[in-house]
Amino acid sequence: PPVHLGVWVPKDEGKVRLKAMPPPEELIAQHYVLRELLKSDHMPAVRWSSLHRPRLFVTGPSDILPEGNRARVVSYGYVVDDDIVHSRAAPERSGIFRHYWHCYQGFLSFLEEGLLALDGGRIWARRLDIRGFYDVLPRRALEEVRGRLAKSSPGIPEVLGVHLDREQGQTDAMAWLLDRAFGYRWAHPATGATEGPGLNSDSSRGIPQGPDLSSWLANIALFPMDRAAVAAGRGHCVYARYVDDIILLGDEPQAVGAV
Repeated sequence: PPVHLGVWVPKDEGKVRLKAMPPPEELIAQHYVLRELLKSDHMPAVRWSSLHRPRLFVTGPSDILPEGNRARVVSYGYVVDDDIVHSRAAPERSGIFRHYWHCYQGFLSFLEEGLLALDGGRIWARRLDIRGFYDVLPRRALEEVRGRLAKSSPGIPEVLGVHLDREQGQTDAMAWLLDRAFGYRWAHPATGATEGPGLNSDSSRGIPQGPDLSSWLANIALFPMDRAAVAAGRGHCVYARYVDDIILLGDEPQAVGAV
């Protein structure tokens, strides 16, 4: 990938978070390929559509989704707006995603409904966070998702005639996107330097925080975890995720512990 522009974004307690954006031509190429892939309902994503009932739903291979073919939505960050993907609506500042306010309202509503559904009495709650999630995200987690997509029907959609055919040395569009996300370099926010310690990400882990591509990859990488967590807490623990922030609500401490 080309050199990204790095910026420091303030966090709580005087800390900062590195955000890195690729140059416009790279961003446009990523966005085009990602949007073409997401036109297929076979691609994993949490989606919103004005034409779908229910309007909020999740797609992807059944073996990585909670409850298989009857997949329920438990992840509420970076919800893909299908109206934008299919050109029924124009993108705004949130790109191909629903505005964060709508996403977070859905997250809170899901937690409220889950809380009311639990048996009355004492409720145990846990809030979890994946520390430095974008920086430590392993490529192998996304290669696993990609492998399941390639093996399931109808497979990974073609984009610009590129498809999966390893024997002939070709690759698929999702692999191309992974190559653009991992192993990136960035310009130091203060000096503009592009060479030196800490200015290159590992090709096997860590993606830039900022591009739409990274937001989508970060979300679907945790789909298998969502599936395992929902199965572990069935009936006694509500699991909900907003990107890498996780809330557990349970009427039994053992159920919360199991998740």
